[in-house]
Amino acid sequence: MGKRQIFPFIGLIGAFLLAACGGPPAPPSGPATLLGTVVDATSAEPVEGARVCVAGGHCTLSDADGGYRLVGLPKGRVEIRVEKSGYQAETRAMTLVAGENRADFALSPELAEGGWRVVLTWNAKPEDLDARLWTPDGTEVYFENKGNCEARPWACLDVDDSDGEGPETITLTRLEGGEGVYSYAVVWYRGEGSWASSGAVVRVYDENGRVASFSAPRNDQEPAASSKIVWYVFDLDAQGHLTPINRLQATLPR
Repeated sequence: MGKRQIFPFIGLIGAFLLAACGGPPAPPSGPATLLGTVVDATSAEPVEGARVCVAGGHCTLSDADGGYRLVGLPKGRVEIRVEKSGYQAETRAMTLVAGENRADFALSPELAEGGWRVVLTWNAKPEDLDARLWTPDGTEVYFENKGNCEARPWACLDVDDSDGEGPETITLTRLEGGEGVYSYAVVWYRGEGSWASSGAVVRVYDENGRVASFSAPRNDQEPAASSKIVWYVFDLDAQGHLTPINRLQATLPR
């Protein structure tokens, strides 16, 4: 069989296989667009080259400013996964609507054995929420006492945000304290709105990835100006057992 006979024959086989398998995948044509930024949770600096994927195979990479954009997505509930070498992968479920949808990510750098990290993010309003951690010996780590991750208390405020959105991050390089516990809370420091509208989320990580996520309690009748300006989120013991608290109150945990 000559070349002129073989090539048309191969072409027919290819056409048959494409038809049998449904043809090449169609480009995304849904009405939803997903966009946002990816930053480092310990510095708030943009993360370039992070892979952002929506279930179904729609993926893109973040640019030099940490920005990403995915177009032609279907409406409805989707799972988003963001990953880059050197960081712990982050997944999030959200419901996409027609038009633009925004999802920003603060990726936690990989932690050494025994390390923990707490990342606070929120909306543009209020301007300032403060993350606070109390160690078993009573040391308070926050914007006026940033702690130390290289020596006691083995906990430090990596980044403080005072103009909305976060991240505001505290890292623990080791746990110690015997029978004592670490307590973590968020204080409404400055800005208008309510906890319900703040969009505040606290994500907790250990060396293996995210272990817990907390959203600010919804209480639309509880504005920031009221007495309940403290969101007591959780306790953590020296063995790594996390106890959710997740309540609003008028006073600090300690």
